[in-house]
Amino acid sequence: MDTQNAPELEEKNRFIISIQNALLLDQDRNWLDCICYQAVEREGCLSEYIDVIRTDGSCKRILATGQSNGQSLKEIIDYLY
Repeated sequence: MDTQNAPELEEKNRFIISIQNALLLDQDRNWLDCICYQAVEREGCLSEYIDVIRTDGSCKRILATGQSNGQSLKEIIDYLY
């Protein structure tokens, strides 16, 4: 993976972890199990995904490539509530 993007990707990962920790405080209402962020490089193209997994096994994959943290947060909240 291109090391030029590493600081930005690490920042996004920390943001997702913080959101997960906050949402777990309301787990009785949103059924959140975990949120996973991953950046995948294929053939020189970087794609970013956020997987939101609920305790009932349902999940949503969000394509987060080029998306702001705020937009990702909106999609996570829309799915959980």
